[in-house]
Amino acid sequence: MHYYFVNMDELLEEVFRRRAEQGLEIQAKALASPQPLWALWRFSSDPSGVAIGVLLDRYGIAHEDFPPVVASVLTTSLSRVVVMEETLGFTLGHAETIERVERWLVAVEGEWGRPRV
Repeated sequence: MHYYFVNMDELLEEVFRRRAEQGLEIQAKALASPQPLWALWRFSSDPSGVAIGVLLDRYGIAHEDFPPVVASVLTTSLSRVVVMEETLGFTLGHAETIERVERWLVAVEGEWGRPRV
């Protein structure tokens, strides 16, 4: 591994980049399919490849208190809805919601760009 990557951060960044590229390719195919809405729904609701449970374990968050499937739905859908609604001019509750999510993220991981060690 260290032959290809200087450190674990570079490895994780590459894994994330490749997965993101795969996701974009799948979404492009879904949009070009005869049933794009069904295809997007299937892609978005497929639990394979979701590692949320591992991340929750890393932070000591009990699955009984915050199930991985709930975390997955919240992290993917909430951000999408906020962006879509803001594009349409709807912003009621967005600032409060974003503030609450970011406050929780700081409590779990530290400030963005300055992770807890």
